[in-house]
Order: sequence, then structure tokens, then C-alpha cells
Amino acid sequence: MSTPTKTPKNILGRTIGILLLAAAVAGIIFYHNKPEETPPDTSVRPLKSLVVGEAIRRPVLRFPGTLDADTGVDLSFEVGGRIIEFPLVRGQQVEKGDILAKLDESDFKNQVKDAQAQLDLAESTLARTQKALEINAVSQEDYSKAKASRDAAKARLAIAKKSLDDTVLRAKFSGTVSETYVDNFQTVAAGTRILKLQDISVLNLDVQIPETYLTRANRVSTERPDSVVTTVEFDSLPGERFPVELKEYSTSADPVTQTFRATYTMPHPEDDTIVLLPGMTGTLTVEITEDAPVPEAPGAGLVQIPSDAVGTASDASFFVWLMTPAEGEDGIWTVTKRTITIGERTGDLVNVTSGLAAGDRIAAAGITILTEGRSVTLYSD
Repeated sequence: MSTPTKTPKNILGRTIGILLLAAAVAGIIFYHNKPEETPPDTSVRPLKSLVVGEAIRRPVLRFPGTLDADTGVDLSFEVGGRIIEFPLVRGQQVEKGDILAKLDESDFKNQVKDAQAQLDLAESTLARTQKALEINAVSQEDYSKAKASRDAAKARLAIAKKSLDDTVLRAKFSGTVSETYVDNFQTVAAGTRILKLQDISVLNLDVQIPETYLTRANRVSTERPDSVVTTVEFDSLPGERFPVELKEYSTSADPVTQTFRATYTMPHPEDDTIVLLPGMTGTLTVEITEDAPVPEAPGAGLVQIPSDAVGTASDASFFVWLMTPAEGEDGIWTVTKRTITIGERTGDLVNVTSGLAAGDRIAAAGITILTEGRSVTLYSD
């Protein structure tokens, strides 16, 4: 009996059948192992809100900062020499005019003696020349040269005395020795740093503040200084707040963080049990009180809301999440998207020309994660 020959057509048919069978098996496996879809979050969560037309609660702003002395300087000798007296240690308190260090003054005393001798000789020569000039024994030019030599000798003596005085390093102001850079009996050159003296009776707090906050706080403090309360709380003294005042701020932003450096100042507490030193860290708190000036909306019938409460839809329209009490559920609110039309922006507020009315309650946070019909409760500060 002859074996039937397999034609290419038969082979192709069997191959297609095998592929279809494999696809069916794979579909069954995928169906049974398909991961369950994550159900949407329907939990009732607290939500920050505000009532349109009511006084807008200002946020409390907090920024980390570092303490520094209001006055601090590295002190050095204006002449070089060998240190023979350097009794100070780090943390020592000194008063203005106290001797901080001394150099060996032997060579400087000799320079003063030499300069004094040169001056005595120059004055004697000038006196003789002046008498000779009176009888026309010398010319006016000779007298002028003698006078110039005397003046030069005076200058050299003054320089020598100044150098002798500079062998003693004195405190320019009362303060604390925060750092020492040399040792006793060490030979130093003029201008070598000897110690760092800081006046901590007045302290500065340096913080980095974003542009929007700095502009807003500066405007409010200018229009109504008593409406801005700034305090600092230090990590080493939790629970204690100290009032500070804005001293200065930079006008160029940090190229990396895009923040501006602001410096606040405060007196050192008089309480001897409180020790605040440069390098300590603290938190600056800025509170804008309820009576701070708020720009009025230009025109009757307009309302203002914070720009953070406004969202942008895919069609570039603006919206807010309107909150209404849920029927039959005490304390539960339902959010609904409400399209609005906005006008001019004034600082961190935006004028709403249509879509909202005074008395409407809207979401003040979480506008990017809310969904239509979501149930929420009121967040209480």
C-alpha cells in the first residue's frame, strides 16, 4: 500500500490549526490570571474648603533657617612677628578694648628709636639752615630741602610708632571668641587670621523664601506692618518662640533653588539660661493676620478666591469644586465640578466674574485628585 503524500496545502492547514489552538489556550490563561482592577477610592476624607465672600484665612508659612551673629569678623595683626601672648580660648567673652594677643615688640621699639634719632638730626639741621638763611648764607632751596628731610623723618617716626602699637591686638567690640586660628609663640605674617570675634547680642536668621511668598509678605508688611507676625522657634528650645524682624533680602534668586535669601534679626534673650549661638537651626513662622489688607475686586458683583482653588480643564476652561451637603447624611458633602470665568489676578487671589456667588462653598485643596460626586467631610484646623 502506498503512503499518501503530504501536500503543502495540508501542511499549511495543520499549522494554522495549531496556532489557533495555542492562541485559545493563551487567552484562557490570561483571563484566569488577569490582575484585578483597583477600585476607585470612594472613602470619605476630610477636605479643606472655604466659603466664597468670607474673609480668606491666610496660611501660616514656615521656613527653616540658620542663626548667625549680626557682627562677626576675623581679626589679624597689621604687622608680622612672633606671638608672645595669646591667652584666649574659644567661647571666651571679651570687652571692647581688651588685649587679645601680643607680638614680640623688641624690633619695633628699636625702629621707633632709630626714627626718633633721625627726626632729631633732621630738626637740628633745619634749625641751622633757617639761621643761615636769615643772613643769606644758604639759598632758599637748601632750606626747603632741610624742611622736607625733617617732614620725612616725622612721617617715618609716626609709621614706626604705629607699627609698635600694632603689635598689640585689641577687641574692636565686645563679643565672643568663636574661633582661634594660631597658637602662642607662633610666627605670623601681617594679615594672618588670628581669631574670629562675634557679637551675639544681636542675632540674624537666614532663610530661603520662594518668590511668591517674599513678594506677598513684603507688600503686606509695607501696607500694614502690624498685620504680619514673624517668630522663630529653635530646635534646641522647642515650644519657645522669639519675635524677629525682617532686616534685608537679596534681589537675585539662587540659581538652583530659585529662592531668595532673607535675613531676619532679633536681640539675644536676656535670660541667662538661654544660649543661642551662630550655626543653630530654627524655623521661621510667618503669620498674616485676618486684618491684613486684601486687594478689592474691581467692580461690583465680583468675588475673589485663592488661585490655588482654581483648576484648568482639558479644554483650557477654568473650574472649581463646588461642595453641597449630601441629602440624608449629616456632615457629608458632595463635590461637583463648576465651570467659572476668571478676570484679573491680584497677588495670590483671582477675580471670578461668573460661575460663583457669595456663600458658595468650594474646595480649597486637593483639586487635582477630586472626582465628580466624591463624598467628603469638612476639614477642621
